[in-house]
Amino acid sequence: MPAEIVNLQKSMRLPRKAIREAVDLVAREELERDVLVSLAFVTDRHMARVNEQWLRHHGPTDVISFPLAEKHAGPDDVFGELVISTDRALDEARKRGLSSRRELLLYVVHGMLHLAGFDDLKARDAKRMHRREEEILRALGEANPRSNRP
Repeated sequence: MPAEIVNLQKSMRLPRKAIREAVDLVAREELERDVLVSLAFVTDRHMARVNEQWLRHHGPTDVISFPLAEKHAGPDDVFGELVISTDRALDEARKRGLSSRRELLLYVVHGMLHLAGFDDLKARDAKRMHRREEEILRALGEANPRSNRP
């Protein structure tokens, strides 16, 4: 099983099949192989603790990626872990007028792209990463309804 899902929140029903499809698609297209990834879906409160403990940042964030194996590790090695705040997904979706499902899948794709080596610290890299996120979301049937692109 390429995606192990741990649900530590109650604010949102998880689209497990779509989450697994997102993990699989990024792994196939960016890593050209299957990988084992653990995804923990948490509250803002839990995320704030993780963010403080591991990154020394205050408050919650949307997704944190933890690479756990080399890019070319074996199929039984846990490649990485994603910690995702469903509270952030719900709040951001409401603010942006998008579905919470799409926002949550954006966080899964974003985290997976980080595990695959994408970075968003520099403006050019962030633009490339955001463009790739949208391509993957469209392939998953989650096109941005606010986008003018087909």
